[in-house]
Amino acid sequence: MASHFLKQWQENAVRASQLEKEKIQVQLDNLKNQLSPHFLFNSLSSLDGLIHENPELASQFLRQLSKVFRYVIQHKDKDLVSLTTEVDFINNYIYLLKTRFNGSLDIQLKIPSVYSDKAIVPVTLQILIENAIKHNVANVGQPLAIQIVADEQYVTVENNLQRKPRVETSNGQGLTNLKALYHFLSEKDVKVEEEKDWFRVKVPLV
Repeated sequence: MASHFLKQWQENAVRASQLEKEKIQVQLDNLKNQLSPHFLFNSLSSLDGLIHENPELASQFLRQLSKVFRYVIQHKDKDLVSLTTEVDFINNYIYLLKTRFNGSLDIQLKIPSVYSDKAIVPVTLQILIENAIKHNVANVGQPLAIQIVADEQYVTVENNLQRKPRVETSNGQGLTNLKALYHFLSEKDVKVEEEKDWFRVKVPLV
């Protein structure tokens, strides 16, 4: 009798954990879906200006934009992708951002190839870059610097801290949902660190 109740309790605990993970995954998917239209609107606005000013650059911008959305569509239902796959995507994404911000944004990637087979949740880096841009001033007088580095255990996204006085599009749930999802996928937690001049998020590699 005792073993029966123990087995039932274990099954219920597993079921509850799975439901919680599914709930968090839905929340993260909603976050991705919120980012995409916002990013698309900004990208199309930039493209509209480039078409008249620099048609050749506009054509290249459009090709990179299609690669970004192809990646999001292909991988949005996957739990994990290789770090190499995510970095290939993020390089296309960075091209669009640098074109859009025109000297107001500096993004540096330092991802040693030895960690290329490590895994990460798709669009994690996009979410963290977009989070930095959303919350910080980025202009020619105050350029925003974002660094993405990896070691054996974590990929770290950090930026110089120059907060906007008001962020209209933020619901404050992006990092919370990301931390909760990685709690199910890794024994290590997502770390959020803030110093006087820097904001840093460390995501565990799986």
